[in-house]
Amino acid sequence: MTLPQEIIYSDQKAVVTRCLNWRDSARYGVNASTKEVLFLIENANPEQNADYQQAIALLQKRLQTISSCQQPCRF
Repeated sequence: MTLPQEIIYSDQKAVVTRCLNWRDSARYGVNASTKEVLFLIENANPEQNADYQQAIALLQKRLQTISSCQQPCRF
């Protein structure tokens, strides 16, 4: 079940939502043949903006360490 106004993604084979199989599914997992990845990070508390920015920077650094991709993260 989705929340009101929650976005879902679907194609001819499946439907993906935050509440269903988006994270635990092999179909949507990241593996050695993955070419593109999208990370969505929300910050609902403006008082924690410094922590939010620090988390993004750390994620970017770790992804560049383990990836051969040289493109910067964009947000």
